[in-house]
Amino acid sequence: MVFGSGQKWTSRAGMTLPEMLVTLSVFAILITIAAPSLKDVLADRRVAANTQTLFGSLLLARSEAIKRRSPVSICKSINGSGCDSSLTNWNTGWLVFADEDADGALDSEDQLIRVFGETDNLVSMQWNNGNTLGFNPHGQARLAGAFTLCEANSNGFEVRQIVLSLTGRARVSESGTCN
Repeated sequence: MVFGSGQKWTSRAGMTLPEMLVTLSVFAILITIAAPSLKDVLADRRVAANTQTLFGSLLLARSEAIKRRSPVSICKSINGSGCDSSLTNWNTGWLVFADEDADGALDSEDQLIRVFGETDNLVSMQWNNGNTLGFNPHGQARLAGAFTLCEANSNGFEVRQIVLSLTGRARVSESGTCN
């Protein structure tokens, strides 16, 4: 290109190598900063999703007890066909069933209402008051207690609790401690 001859300088679209390296470096720094907080957000979402599933099953059991005018129980299950009191964690699944004799065990005279399958294994789900819980025909809980749902993350633990009162009311709390 000869200067002064009336021709215009034409620029080419694109990036130079130094511009690209600076852009990639800034992007890498932002990803490094954002990755741990993204991990915490995902842990929070897993705990929240499992909390909502378990909370919904408590509401279902209570409403079925009132509707059927008979006791309804919830128990831990690993295979979806019977209660298993040897399990320590509820994330293997649980059953909601009409418990005619109110013994907390799924017997031949009891009617299975719903099977809740295995949940996320990263989230621990512990009930602090025995192996089963249930509601009487008036919707009152047989036992008060709390489910604690936990997942380890970079800030310690993501924790939620579902607190069940004797009146049958369940509420979610974002406090509690993990074992």
